[in-house]
Amino acid sequence: MLFAESLYSAINAIKANATRSFLTSLAIIIGTASVIAMIAIGEGAQNALNNEIDNLGGRVLSVYASQRKRGGVTYGSNPLIIKDAEALRNDKNTLQKHQDQFPDPDIKNLYLYLTESIQKNNEQSKL
Repeated sequence: MLFAESLYSAINAIKANATRSFLTSLAIIIGTASVIAMIAIGEGAQNALNNEIDNLGGRVLSVYASQRKRGGVTYGSNPLIIKDAEALRNDKNTLQKHQDQFPDPDIKNLYLYLTESIQKNNEQSKL
């Protein structure tokens, strides 16, 4: 009997305050929809960022000769020279460790690839 009276009282309160009940229901619906939308937007942005990072490729290897520092602040890197490529060629362990990150897994072609890249970068830095 207590449950039936509580239900009857709740229905009468909703009828008596119809506008308040409508606005409360509307606020709950809008709030839930906005939370769902924000989660979807966040996941979409995260997926887009992950796709952009994947498009950069896992086969990119950056090799820098050294960093320029002044007063403990790094402000650039020194360009690679042909001697650096020769040192990498002579260090077979490094080349074999990273050979899957280059277009051609053959070590001789890898050396040629490195020297061509270094020459191109040096030519571009002179411009």
